[in-house]
Amino acid sequence: MKVYTRRRRKDTLEEKEEEKHDLINNLPDSILCFIISFLPIKEVIRTTILCKRWKKLWISIPSINFDLQNPKLLTHNEVFHHIFRSHRGNMESCSIIHYIKKVKHQELQSWIKELTSKRMSINKLSLQSIGTAWPNLQLPFSRIFSCRSLHELELKNYLLSDGSPFEGCLNLKTLKLVSVSLSDKILNSMILNCELLENLSLFHCGGLERLEIVDRNLKVLKIEFLRVKEIEIHDMGLRTLVIDSTTTCGKGYKIDTPNLQQLCVHHRNRNIDSIGLEIVEICCQLRISPNKYVSPFENLQKLLLNLNLKDIRQAPMLGFILRMNRYLQELIIEIDDEWFNTSTHDCLPYDKSLYWSKCEIFDCVLHHLRRVKLKGFRGDVLEMEFASFLITKATKLKSITFQCHDYQFSRQEAAITMALLSLPRASLDVSIIIDKLVKRA
Repeated sequence: MKVYTRRRRKDTLEEKEEEKHDLINNLPDSILCFIISFLPIKEVIRTTILCKRWKKLWISIPSINFDLQNPKLLTHNEVFHHIFRSHRGNMESCSIIHYIKKVKHQELQSWIKELTSKRMSINKLSLQSIGTAWPNLQLPFSRIFSCRSLHELELKNYLLSDGSPFEGCLNLKTLKLVSVSLSDKILNSMILNCELLENLSLFHCGGLERLEIVDRNLKVLKIEFLRVKEIEIHDMGLRTLVIDSTTTCGKGYKIDTPNLQQLCVHHRNRNIDSIGLEIVEICCQLRISPNKYVSPFENLQKLLLNLNLKDIRQAPMLGFILRMNRYLQELIIEIDDEWFNTSTHDCLPYDKSLYWSKCEIFDCVLHHLRRVKLKGFRGDVLEMEFASFLITKATKLKSITFQCHDYQFSRQEAAITMALLSLPRASLDVSIIIDKLVKRA
């Protein structure tokens, strides 16, 4: 006969109450694996001591992050292979950070082969070498990335001596190269081998002289912090183009992307004027024949560029951009008169403050423009006139945001703000938002 004491019943109730509040252990294994996959592999292994259930949980995580910045850990190459041989199921992604001087070519090659094996079926791979200011670790391994399941690849701080690593990359869709040294010929070979490539990012890459992108499948192209002689882009299918802090010192730009929908052009160098206006002038052949221009961005829906609205020389170019892009729906202008030289020469036959009031009403402003954001707004005369032009003319406008600099408004500036809010609005649904500009770190 079993006898249950009051103390035992109390303990049982407490245990049941604890089980109800133990939300972590009540989760299914698939959710737990997903959560711990965001941890470095060292922390993932430590979870095995929590309880019996967690002992083998890590071998099914969908993503593994190797942070091998500890030199002592790099001497144990067998640990790497043991972890991957113990893994069960498909691995969706893997990230490896390692020292250049501590890893041999053969070790790196064996790691990649293990990851791209049929058993792993990896979808996303990120490799980063650290320890030097400029890449000197070569990736000469032929067909090393020819895994059919590999869709996304990121390489940081490597040297590519040829395009053989990308031979057979039939299913690669996203490629990001950061601080990678390669030549024009190698880049063209890579694009040719990756037949289904849709997203290409080049960030601070060296060795390029004439950047030529000729493709039909590419949808997104990002070019950041490059210095080349010429940029030539011919892509019928390109939808998004980002050119950030990239300069040319030769023939400039040739862009033929008739189906482009998003164009983002800006510069973080204080010594260089608006590169966005330069690209528009060159691509539209305005410097050759101002009266007979071409429109390579006729289907553009979103535009971001640096401008100094305080400069009367740049106002006509902005007007030309609005006239040319008939279907523009979103406009973002980064204003910073500290970065650009402001002209004191008035090139108009009337006062510059009247420019936007005398300006024609463009098709995009009248029928399509829905969102506008002005970053670095200071309330200058031309800035106010442009804002007034949009608020009183844009019939489809949903929101216009003014991101002002973080300083105390004077009485005059407060009055200008009130003037903006009291303007007659062409759109009944427009929201006028005044916000604080958050500077980039």
